[in-house]
Amino acid sequence: MNSKNIINLIVLTSLLFCALNLKATNKKKDADVANPQSVVESRYVLNDNMFGKSILSGGITTGPEYSGGFGIEGMYEYRIADRFSIGLQADVYFEESSLSKGRDLTVGTRANYHLIKENRIEANNWDWYVGLDLGVDLDGVFNEHKDPEAYYGAHTGVRYKLNYRWLTFAEVGTRNASIGLALMF
Repeated sequence: MNSKNIINLIVLTSLLFCALNLKATNKKKDADVANPQSVVESRYVLNDNMFGKSILSGGITTGPEYSGGFGIEGMYEYRIADRFSIGLQADVYFEESSLSKGRDLTVGTRANYHLIKENRIEANNWDWYVGLDLGVDLDGVFNEHKDPEAYYGAHTGVRYKLNYRWLTFAEVGTRNASIGLALMF
């Protein structure tokens, strides 16, 4: 799959999520008029539904950028506003299923725009987002003793809240795809 197809997929996915967000917002407005909540109920839902300010994620990852090798991805993200978050990520890839050959390490930063605004009144377990990542590919340092190379990419993903602390996530981007679990705190 070439980069043009991936970028088209990300744009179409983003447009779909925006359309779903508008539809959900219109339904919410109708529901608020028909059935307003009391202050006591709102406080209970507020404490139960908030997405954590910090999310620590880990999972498996793969991508064409790394010869189809599988790896481990770790991410930390901090929500700076209702719709924006920033964070760090690191990926370690193992090609040919060997820990001693073909190792690849990337470290970088990421910024996400969350398509559904964090709603503290009405329960919502989904978190759809699009974002950008920027970092350093340290592949040459381990394998060929070359200087590190900078990288950039785009991604889109979704998280589902399993309970008050745990989430599951899936993400696809221009560089890789990943799936795993996340912890909110």
